[in-house]
Amino acid sequence: MAETLENKVLHALGQVIDHDSEQNIVSLGLVKDINTDEGKVNCVLEFKEIDQKKNEKIFEDSKKAIDEIPGVTKINIVTTYHKKNNNSDEQEPAIDDEIEKIPSTNVGTSKIKYIIAVSSAKGGVGKSTVSVNLASAFKQIGLKVCLLDADIYGPSIPKMFKINEKPKSDGQKLEPIVKYDIQCMSIGFLADQQTPMIWRGPMVTSAIKTFTQKVNWKNLDFIIVDMPPGTGDTQLTFSQEIKMDGAIIVSTPQEVALLDVKRGIKMFDKLGVKILGLVDNMSFFIGDDGKKYKIFGEGGVKRTAEEFQKEFLGEIPINPELGKTSDEGKPLVEVNPNHEISKIYLGFAEKIKSTYL
Repeated sequence: MAETLENKVLHALGQVIDHDSEQNIVSLGLVKDINTDEGKVNCVLEFKEIDQKKNEKIFEDSKKAIDEIPGVTKINIVTTYHKKNNNSDEQEPAIDDEIEKIPSTNVGTSKIKYIIAVSSAKGGVGKSTVSVNLASAFKQIGLKVCLLDADIYGPSIPKMFKINEKPKSDGQKLEPIVKYDIQCMSIGFLADQQTPMIWRGPMVTSAIKTFTQKVNWKNLDFIIVDMPPGTGDTQLTFSQEIKMDGAIIVSTPQEVALLDVKRGIKMFDKLGVKILGLVDNMSFFIGDDGKKYKIFGEGGVKRTAEEFQKEFLGEIPINPELGKTSDEGKPLVEVNPNHEISKIYLGFAEKIKSTYL
């Protein structure tokens, strides 16, 4: 059996040495998450201490090691660090100097009723497309909604909503950017879109606390969170910090994608997050001859839902109009709510609304 790209990356990082301990960074536990998608490699390194010179060396050596793997086309490395809690042996997130420590408060304040994660255990399955169109569907049925783009590996919302501005601030809180009557906040708003998402100091935790607790949300029924793909420490941190009310898992019917979906189901179950259902995205397309073609397989997502006793929300077919509107920065549900694909999303929104409201 051919070695997977994830295994190749893990092997390559196993050759990267921390010269203080003379051990490799894999055995030291610095490699916390690896996610690959058609040549794109996302990796999370978690440093044990703040030593800029040493950490920079490990970062550069890791990047070089991954870059030498045949078939790798893009590398995103997120670096985080933990510091010791003086009162216990537990590790607590280190907070970036620019972000003051925030009291521990639930995101679900009186201004926000429910928080729904849109997740995919594997990248490239259309999670962000589902997120933006589901948010638009909520808006269409009269709900007040926010779209929170928490994908640290590659935020898509600025492109898919065609937002080129940065959020304003009163010095205390950020103001969400409103587009199509949807409140939006994205990690991509605060970064250069042409620059790789490489975090060298701020913890993922502090960024998410900023977006959830230091944004001036305005009386929302739902926040839709576009999660980063995968099931590693990064996703666990997001789920624990944001305190989700429910999750939707998006997948294609391919067997390799379904293996990751099963891990995603187990992750949310372990966290006690209610799984609202599984979505079979890119399930088929209709040819010019009117026939239905299931090029990625058939029924796998539904069978997985049945295996784990989760709800199957439905299928979303491949449709060129969906890709076209996304590239233009206009969700299909917004452009044409009567389109057959839009009606699927509106059905999802009604079903989720009936669960909570």
